[in-house]
Amino acid sequence: MPTLEHRDRIFVTGETGEGKSLLVRTLFSAARPPKVVVDPVGSAMTRVAGPTFRDPTRLPDAAECRFVPRDPTDLDAYEELHRRLWVRLRAAVAKGDPQRWSLWEWVDEAGLVLPVSKTPESARTMVITGRKWNIGGAWLHTRPREVSKAVLANAQHTVIFGLALAEDRDYVSDQCAIPRAELDRALSELGGGGACLWWERRARVLHPMTLEIT
Repeated sequence: MPTLEHRDRIFVTGETGEGKSLLVRTLFSAARPPKVVVDPVGSAMTRVAGPTFRDPTRLPDAAECRFVPRDPTDLDAYEELHRRLWVRLRAAVAKGDPQRWSLWEWVDEAGLVLPVSKTPESARTMVITGRKWNIGGAWLHTRPREVSKAVLANAQHTVIFGLALAEDRDYVSDQCAIPRAELDRALSELGGGGACLWWERRARVLHPMTLEIT
């Protein structure tokens, strides 16, 4: 398993049904609180022990929670949510509260939350500067070209569950700094049933892995 820090950003992409959400759920369970799930559609996989809320102006005071917007395409809701997460984080820093001065975020369907165009500014800022504020997490989406470049470019780790289209391989290779020839070779050798590639950017190593799907 590659070395992970709490404040690392992880981008997860690839084919449906291969284990993306299962992997991120495992990482979410292991992360220390506070932590939040952002799920545009409210799938069963993203349910957590804490409360689910739909109004971004009513951020729960809980160790973990899940935001499911009333409208999955409402970019203003994602902006307001992340703005309030920033407010809470900065207040914790100002008070010297070590229990609140961190965040781990699981963003499901990241192409809806942080699309390539009209990306909510507070969500984008969290991706770009979050490492300095002890913010980590995972952003996942099936088609990488639908996700803001900031997510891929700032990821310390990229996990790939297959990429059939050349344009998706181009995008991941360019934004994540994965050598294209190495990516193509590794993908050609990738099996199914939970098989993935884990790009560890710091070490510049592409790890082939197989998750246990249960």
